[in-house]
This record gives sequence, C-alpha cells and structure tokens, in this order.
Amino acid sequence: AALLLSSLPHAAAADENCLRKVTPAATNSNDLSWDMAEEILTHISDPVFPAYTVNVLDYGAVPNDGKLDTAAIQRAIDDLSRKGGGTIVFEPGNYVIGTLELRSNIELHLKSGATLLGSTNPYDYIDITKEGADRSDPKKWNYLSLALIEAYQAKNIKLTGEGNIDELALAIDSLHKAGVRPDPNYFDRLNRPREAMRPNLFTINACDGIEVSGLHLRNGACWGLVFFQCKNLLIERVDV
Repeated sequence: AALLLSSLPHAAAADENCLRKVTPAATNSNDLSWDMAEEILTHISDPVFPAYTVNVLDYGAVPNDGKLDTAAIQRAIDDLSRKGGGTIVFEPGNYVIGTLELRSNIELHLKSGATLLGSTNPYDYIDITKEGADRSDPKKWNYLSLALIEAYQAKNIKLTGEGNIDELALAIDSLHKAGVRPDPNYFDRLNRPREAMRPNLFTINACDGIEVSGLHLRNGACWGLVFFQCKNLLIERVDV
C-alpha cells in the first residue's frame, strides 16, 4: 500500500483530498499504516449496475476451436451496454481474442477454467482512441493504446472470476522478431517509430468505477495493467 500511495499520485486510491485527511504528517513509508488504507477504502465506491446476466456462448463465441471470438464477445459487450448493462459469463474453455473494448456497466465474469487467450496476430490488436483526438491532452487519448483489454471514458466496469487472461507474450514476441508489423498508419498517427508494438494486457483510461478481482493474469506482451486517469479503482485477489 505504501508503494502504491507514493508511486501512483494519479490513482483514485491516492486522491489529494484523501491523502491530506489521513496522512498530514507522513514523510516516508514508515509513517503509513493499514488504518490509513482502511480510511482510503471508504472513499472508493464499487461499480453498480443491473443484475442481468447473459452467457457469451449465446452470442456465438465457441471455446476451444482455435478461432477468433473477438467479434462475438464484443457484440455481447455492446448489446448489453446498450440495454443498461449486466454480467457476461464465460464458461470453461479457451477463447481466442484480439482487442476487446469494455463499455459502461459491463462485467466480464470468467468461471474457473475459462481463459481469454490473446491472439498471436498483431493485426488483431487495435487502438480504440477516436480519430482526431487532441493528443496533447492526456485525458483525451489512450495512454499506451494497444492492449488486449481496453476501456476509455467508461463507467462501472468489472473483470471478475477465477478464470485466466493470457496474452501469450512469447508467441507474439516471436512474430515481431520475424518481422510481422501492425498497420504502419497506426504509428504515423501516434508519431512513433515503425517498429513492432507489443500490446499491454489492460489499458484502462479515464474511467470511473473499476474492479478487477480473482483473476489469473499471464504473459502480458508489454505493460501488464495500465490504469491512467481513473477513479474508484479496486484490485484484489489477483494473481499476476
């Protein structure tokens, strides 16, 4: 907790008002206590949305067939979000995905034995940042954009369960070393060199109300969990 408070000044758990209230005399990690952590937790509200559940299989996802399930899962996310939100349940099995964009009021719940496997094709990872965004303002663009799981300006999102999210970093890395490159226009827009971009595991940007709990997270090809300009963020019982 001390490391998080000192190194993540933009995190919701360390917002300025809260720190002024509970750590007026703190000068180093030895001055922090678990009582302060409990106080900080009182300033964090859990994501709340309708108790409505759908099964991802009903949207056409097929586990264990080795084919991309991105479109089917994204269809479930978009449909449920339009209806006001709820929980999308993943049965045991392997689901191959590229970038998924979480939307407001959505929970992805992975049962034990369910695994989201990152595609080994770099072309399956996209930047969800809207075209024409003012990239001089970090609040308007997706920091370190490419990722397996992305969200931008969403509210009330959860990733829960006892399942796995595995980006297969070594397989992606082998493709990059073999010269496979994403669309070069991506790097033109971001003003980055024309080199293989390894995707993050999560990039959650400018969101309010996030919970990540119980999951087993493996093999991020670049950064693991990136939370940027977020509020009300809770991460617990996560095995990374």
